[in-house]
Amino acid sequence: MDIDKENDALMDQFIKQMLIDKGMGDIPEEDFARMASELKEKLIYYINRNIIAQLPAEQRHKLDVSLDDDTASFESVNALIEESNLNTEPIIEQTLIEFKEQYLKGEEPDEQKSEEVKTE
Repeated sequence: MDIDKENDALMDQFIKQMLIDKGMGDIPEEDFARMASELKEKLIYYINRNIIAQLPAEQRHKLDVSLDDDTASFESVNALIEESNLNTEPIIEQTLIEFKEQYLKGEEPDEQKSEEVKTE
């Protein structure tokens, strides 16, 4: 899923603050940038995975078909999400909270817990 420039900047700030909260604010700039980039990649993966996990069965089936026949793209996945009328904000917020909590504890985000995000 594509992230617009404003959300991208907010995510960068979120990741930087996470690293600072973890005590990494004093490491060399190059290492800090590398760690921030790796964390951002992981965070985007978890956000996308949790959104897809909340798609209704019909949209998930369409996604599975497009993945199987290798026609899936960022645009087609975003279209499926829009078609589903899924409110992604609570999913993203919950994922950010869980990701940060688990990162600060030195853990990888818990896949089972994150997939159970409620959207009501």
